[in-house]
Amino acid sequence: MNRWERRIKRKLKSIANEYALLSRDPAQQHESIHRARRLTKQLRALIALLTPSFQHSIRKIVREQKHIVQQLGLLRDENLFRQNIQELGAGLDTAHAFDTEPPLCNELEFESLDLDKPLNQLSANVARIQQHLQDDDCCIHRKDLGRQWKRSCKSFIKCCEPLQHSPPLEHWHELRKNSKLLEYQLRFLRKYSHHAAGPLPELVIALGKHLGQLNDFAKAHEALSLRKSPMGHAIRLDDETASELLLEIEQGCHQEKVASLGLVEKILPLVMQIAQLKARELIE
Repeated sequence: MNRWERRIKRKLKSIANEYALLSRDPAQQHESIHRARRLTKQLRALIALLTPSFQHSIRKIVREQKHIVQQLGLLRDENLFRQNIQELGAGLDTAHAFDTEPPLCNELEFESLDLDKPLNQLSANVARIQQHLQDDDCCIHRKDLGRQWKRSCKSFIKCCEPLQHSPPLEHWHELRKNSKLLEYQLRFLRKYSHHAAGPLPELVIALGKHLGQLNDFAKAHEALSLRKSPMGHAIRLDDETASELLLEIEQGCHQEKVASLGLVEKILPLVMQIAQLKARELIE
């Protein structure tokens, strides 16, 4: 086993330990869902780096990771949407906006989301990757890791190209996914490459926060327009109140886009430099 296999094995063990520590207590489930989503994105970024070594055998795990993130995201979106409506609607009559009262943390209904099931599947996926690392025909080279890192950078650059032409919100969502992938790869690689250090990781993290807020605003806008919350609960607001909320959301979207563009201008030169290097030069 080479040094990169050992390093990745240690990282996988750390992720597995964090999954095991997630609380199944109903009173802590919102926090557990948030942490599980963060860990799963971190694992997805690591899987992307391992793709050349695992080839086709890892594709099923990638599909499962995407499905689990969607599961974990549904209840989080519902809870956050309710909070946003209450904050944006301060001074407006939003007390009875939904056809059901917001559930208390110890009374959450997980009919469409059994937390144990996705967490157990995530742990199983980590174990499967760890087993791949034990196989004799699996060998991870720094050149392969560098090549995948370059691909992540190029995907990010490609997503940045249409930003000056007011792309639809779906495109900003794609940029957010690419920036999250790049963020977690930088977090892992910054210990092993000066190219992944410096200001770049912090800039990408800041961009991810602004894009995340933009994504939340976009979902809130869609929900209010359809008058249905992310989990399908009817939203009962008069037209005037809904219009005021939509206006605030649109202003929030604009602010987040401006902040994101400012960060992209700082990030792009650094990422383009990485994308132009040879794969073997990227990682010590």
